[in-house]
Amino acid sequence: MHTRVCVVSFPFRPGVDSPVPLDNLIQILEPLVKNVIIITSNIPLKDLPSNVICRNIAWEYKATSLPSRLIRNFLTQVKYSNMLIKSTRTHDIIIFLGASTFVIPIFVARLLSRPPILIATTSETGMIRYSSTRTNMNLYSIPSYVVAFIENLNWSLANTIIVYSPNFIKEWNLERHARKIKISHRHFVNTSLFAITKPIDRRTNSIGFVGRFSKEKGIENFIEAASILLKAGENIDFFIYGSGEMRDGIETYISQNGFDEKVHVIGWVPHKELSKYLNDLKLIVIPSYTEGLPNIMVEAMACGTPVLATDVGSIRDFIIDGKTGFILPNNNPESISDNILRAINYPALKVISLNSRSLVEAEFTYSAAIKRWHSILDELI
Repeated sequence: MHTRVCVVSFPFRPGVDSPVPLDNLIQILEPLVKNVIIITSNIPLKDLPSNVICRNIAWEYKATSLPSRLIRNFLTQVKYSNMLIKSTRTHDIIIFLGASTFVIPIFVARLLSRPPILIATTSETGMIRYSSTRTNMNLYSIPSYVVAFIENLNWSLANTIIVYSPNFIKEWNLERHARKIKISHRHFVNTSLFAITKPIDRRTNSIGFVGRFSKEKGIENFIEAASILLKAGENIDFFIYGSGEMRDGIETYISQNGFDEKVHVIGWVPHKELSKYLNDLKLIVIPSYTEGLPNIMVEAMACGTPVLATDVGSIRDFIIDGKTGFILPNNNPESISDNILRAINYPALKVISLNSRSLVEAEFTYSAAIKRWHSILDELI
């Protein structure tokens, strides 16, 4: 293809947000288009293909007052828009990844007569609703209906909206945009890197949480569920990988309750080493209030690590309770603790482990992602 693509990715917070989604998208686009320009912040992209250029914009999160954060957010969007104008004079398509509230750059893309593609990775409205310490967008304290208005404006401005599952159309109130929605996921897994190296029946009762420490991810509920099980005398170890604005509070809670020897906050681990940690877990819990299609779910399944997850986003498209994983009826601490016990004592846990691996090998291959994106780009040019 001779198509030239510009990808606009939301600013990342080092040690909090994962660069994997952007890296995956680059790997998919690289063989399909003539060249790619990435406009982002704080992403240390290395060893890029010769036809991929990254433009990093200076951006730093500061926990200042709401008016200051809003001004900085506005100025950041202006910087992105300026770079967009400079970078897209010769580019055909603009893809917005995780930037559903970046209204100024999306509006600029329309003015440039470049068809903006909006990859809907999550619902900012939902995240604002469930998070008391929202900082990704610097929109904390803004009513959710204001964020919903901005999101809906961007849905209208987008030429194409890509979602991971038909479930999102209703869940995110996208029915009126249905004519321009395409179903696809940019996820693929390196099944050589993420593989079963330790069979499930050789793993101890180690339960994991991997993700951002923020309210919408259900991290508080997970910690309280761990507390319930440990106080009941269950011989279980809990491992928490990640970081975020709630880390200090979580570590304080663990220490004050005397759980230091059974609940381990590891922090972020390099992505290339994640498989090793996943192979030590008997179960990974995703107790989120809102989700898209979690990378960690797919990577865990590739390692044969059963997943216990809330029924949100496109999780149920791949997790069939008792066959390829376990579904949480709800994500309160009691439900999480009960279902952790159900999962680790499940008679056919080894079958679920192998089924999970087989599903990833069938659904999340690089070639399948390439084929779907080739079809999408063909329709746009």
